[in-house]
Amino acid sequence: MRTIIKALLVTVCLGGLGLLQAGVIVIGVPGAATNCIPFGCNFIAGTVYQQVYASSSFSEPITISDIVFYNRSGASFRSGDYTLSLSTTSKLVDGLDTVNFDSNLGPDNQLFWSGPLSGPAPAPEVVFLGAPFGYDPALGNLLLDLRVSNGGPDSGLYLDAYSGDAAGLFSRAHNFGGGFEGYGLVTGFSYGEAGIPEPATLSLLGLGLAALAFLRRRRK
Repeated sequence: MRTIIKALLVTVCLGGLGLLQAGVIVIGVPGAATNCIPFGCNFIAGTVYQQVYASSSFSEPITISDIVFYNRSGASFRSGDYTLSLSTTSKLVDGLDTVNFDSNLGPDNQLFWSGPLSGPAPAPEVVFLGAPFGYDPALGNLLLDLRVSNGGPDSGLYLDAYSGDAAGLFSRAHNFGGGFEGYGLVTGFSYGEAGIPEPATLSLLGLGLAALAFLRRRRK
C-alpha cells in the first residue's frame, strides 16, 4: 500500500500538474531558400539587424528558451561579437523603422544571448540557448534585435530564409543596403510553458500528501 501511495503522489506531482510543457514554434518553412544576412555576409561595422514576427503565429503566451536557425550550407560564421535581444513591439510586420532602430524595440526589451561567433556553424540547426523571455502575443508582435561588432569578412554562411516575400509571417530591417525587406530568416522558438493545476488534480495532490503524513505518524 505504501508503494502505491508514493507512486500515486509522484504521478500527480510530475504528470497531473503539468508543471512544464515544452515545444517549438517554427516561423516559415525550412528549405525554401537561403540568405547570408546577418551571420555570413560582410556589410558594415556596427551592423544592426532586426526581424519582426507576426503575433498570429503564436497561439498563447510562451517563455522562449532557445532561438533556432536552420543551416544547410556547412559554412562558417562571419566572425564577430554578436548580441541577440527579444522584445514585444508595437511595430507591424513590414512596418519597422529603418532610420531609428531603437524605436522598434519594445519596453520589455531583454538581452537574450551575447558572445563571439566564428568557425564552422552547426548543422542542420544553429541554436542559441539564452535567458528565458516571456512573450504574450496579445500584447504585440515579437522583435528580434541583433547587433554585430568587430565583424570579419564574408564567410559564405547561408541560413534557411524566405526571399522576395514572407507573406506577412515576418520582415526585417537593417542599417545597410536597402534597409528593409518583407522577408527574413526562417526561425524556430523553443519554449517551456507553465501549466495550471486543475481542481481535481489539486484534490488528488492533497490526498497524496495526507496519506504520506498518515504513514509517517504510524511509523513513529
